[in-house]
Amino acid sequence: FGEMISSIREQMNLPQNEMAKKCFVHKNTIANWENGYTVPALDVFIAAVKGLGYHLEMVKDENTRSKS
Repeated sequence: FGEMISSIREQMNLPQNEMAKKCFVHKNTIANWENGYTVPALDVFIAAVKGLGYHLEMVKDENTRSKS
């Protein structure tokens, strides 16, 4: 999950604090996700996906790419 979030953030050219604003979370939360320390609850994940302008299918596709 962390690699996927990091990849999305880098593709969008966003620093962690800007991504955090779009995901409605604290900037430390983004760092924790990217480093694998935590994962979001489902409701937080869905809100973050929507805040970034993604939909769940796009996230699934991004996750597949980051694993290859």
